[in-house]
Amino acid sequence: MGHRSFVRLVFRRLWALLSSAILTIVGFYALLANKGRSWLIAADLIAAAGLFYIAVFLAWRDERKERIQAEQRALVMPRPKIVPIDWGKRLDRTGLIVRNDGEPAFDIFISEPIHIGGASLTFLNRTRSGLAKPEGELLLEAHIKLSSGTVTSGYALRDVMIEAKQETIAIDIRYRDFNGRSYTTPCEVVKEFWENGLRVRLRFD
Repeated sequence: MGHRSFVRLVFRRLWALLSSAILTIVGFYALLANKGRSWLIAADLIAAAGLFYIAVFLAWRDERKERIQAEQRALVMPRPKIVPIDWGKRLDRTGLIVRNDGEPAFDIFISEPIHIGGASLTFLNRTRSGLAKPEGELLLEAHIKLSSGTVTSGYALRDVMIEAKQETIAIDIRYRDFNGRSYTTPCEVVKEFWENGLRVRLRFD
């Protein structure tokens, strides 16, 4: 839900609360207790402020419920699911290895640029046309442009991370389904302690 939609929901909730009997009860009490005009204005303002906070909470609750329901529907609907497997080498090429655990995925690409200190990580043939589950694994070949301007293969990623004192690198894999709906798999490359040790895991922001 966008910001404007949330604001509209807040005011819709607030209008419903203001239309309730709460302010009427405050006015009726002021009449019975013989309260002055200033007291009534102050009481109405306090009540309105309280109702506003209640409206914000109710709007947040509705938005959260709607989002959870949408996520649950997305989980059960057939959809492509690109999953990161490893940062590895295939023949003489190195990069991010992925597979598809769902429906066919199209227009697979990595969001760039990805900065590692003064270097930048890029992916060759940035957009892949597609990947279906029976096709198995796909290598998204990577190159690193160093601060000196030299370009090296993705095999040097761990050394570049060490030099930049960076433990993880965030990577977003983006793709679409047959109907054009967009999806993102957030993941990260993690530097391990052992030599050449890199592993890939899903990222939960």
